[in-house]
Amino acid sequence: MSIAQLRKVYHQRICKEIIRLQKDGITEYPNFADKGNKASRAISHGIVRRFGYNPFYEKLSGQTTGVLFETITKDFLEKVLHFCDICVPENGIIQLCHLFQNLTSTSIWPILKR
Repeated sequence: MSIAQLRKVYHQRICKEIIRLQKDGITEYPNFADKGNKASRAISHGIVRRFGYNPFYEKLSGQTTGVLFETITKDFLEKVLHFCDICVPENGIIQLCHLFQNLTSTSIWPILKR
């Protein structure tokens, strides 16, 4: 499986397992939009259309959504890293995240961003 295929599966899982529609009176919007911001609603609808997914209305709690997102993203990253032949020990994803967090907070980060 290619990285592009892995990414497609990742997006499909996000759509199927996390994205839901919410109603605010007569209007509806994806559950990751800022309900009080028209631009956020428009952008989120565009994202859902681009994925080609028709979300449904089953409600998920914020905590459930967060756990699902972490799990789906961890699975995706593990598969990508395996695909790239990078040996990642147990908890390696967490170590990589901490490494990236530390890198972004160091003084060298503004130089790397150029």
